[in-house]
Amino acid sequence: MKHQIHFLITIDTECDKSADWSIPHPLRFQNIETGVGKLFQPFCEQNGIRPTYLLSPEIIRDSHTADLFRSFGCRCELGTHMHTEFIEPDPVVLPKTTDQFQADFPEAIEYEKMKNMTALFHETFGYAPSSFRAGRFGMGPATFRILSQLGYKVDSSVFPLHVIHTLNNRFNYFDRPLYPYFIEMENTTPPTRLLELPMTVHSRFYSSQRPGLRKWVSRSRYSKAVLRRVLPSGYMKVYSLRPSTYSYEAMRMVADAYIQRHQEHDHIFLVMMFHSNELTPGTSPYNNTERDVAAFMERLSRITGYILSKGAGSPTMHEAYDILSGKTLKA
Repeated sequence: MKHQIHFLITIDTECDKSADWSIPHPLRFQNIETGVGKLFQPFCEQNGIRPTYLLSPEIIRDSHTADLFRSFGCRCELGTHMHTEFIEPDPVVLPKTTDQFQADFPEAIEYEKMKNMTALFHETFGYAPSSFRAGRFGMGPATFRILSQLGYKVDSSVFPLHVIHTLNNRFNYFDRPLYPYFIEMENTTPPTRLLELPMTVHSRFYSSQRPGLRKWVSRSRYSKAVLRRVLPSGYMKVYSLRPSTYSYEAMRMVADAYIQRHQEHDHIFLVMMFHSNELTPGTSPYNNTERDVAAFMERLSRITGYILSKGAGSPTMHEAYDILSGKTLKA
C-alpha cells in the first residue's frame, strides 16, 4: 500500500496575551474574534483544511467565543487545552500569566481540574471532547491515565526531541517516537487505548539516531559540545512545523525529511501547531504588527499549499484516531 499523507493544523486557543505572555484584565478575546473568525477559519475553508481547535477553559466559558466556535459546525474539531489557572479546584483570581503546569499538581488535583474542564466543555457544546493538549506541553506522569479515564481518544502533548521544564519537574522527550502511536491503558476499566499524536519535528542529527542514543546525547553537555564542533553548523538543531518560529524553507525541509524517513508507514501525519493569539498583532510575543501577521499568513499559506500539493488530506485529531484504528471516515 502506498503511504498516505495527512496534514493536521492544531491550534491552542487562549485569551489575548501581551508581548511577555502576561494576561490583560478584563480578559480580551480579539485573537478569537478577529484572528480565528475573520482570518484563519476562512483561510482553512478556502483550502479544504479542517483544523482542530484546542480550547482553554476561559475560551469555553466566554459565551461569545463559544458561540463563534459553535458556528463553525463540522468544518473543524473542538478539543480541550489545559491552563490550570482558569479551572477549579483553586483557580487563580485574575491570573497574571499562565505559568502553571498540570504536571506539577498531585494526581488527584490534576484529575479534578481535567474533569471540570471536560464537564465545562460538555455543558457548553453538548458533547464530550475527544482531543487534548496540555498547556505549554506540560503533561505529567498521570496525564495519559486521566485522559483515558475521562474518555479522551487523542493526546498531542508530546514534543519529541525537546526537554520540557515545568516549575517542579523536567521531562526529556528525546527518546519518544517521532510518529503517532497508541498507548494501551490496561489499568482502566474497561481497558482502553489512547493515540499520541506528537508534534512533527526533524533534526538532521537526532532524527537519524536510535531513541536511547538521542536521549543519552541530550543529557550530556560534553557529547553535545563535541558533536557541535565536528558536525556541520546547525546539524543538531531541531525544527518543527511552527509558522511563527520557522521560515517556509525550514518547514518544507521538515515536511520533506519526515515524509522520506517514514515512507514505510501506511499513513504519514504532519502535525502543525500554533497559538490562536499569534493570529493578531500584539496579543502574544509573536507577530507584534499587522505586517508580522501578514508574513505569518504568507508562510502558512505557502507551506499548506506545498503539503497539499503532495496529495495530502487534512483530517482532524479525532479523525487521525479513526484512520489509524481502521475506521471508515464519513464523507
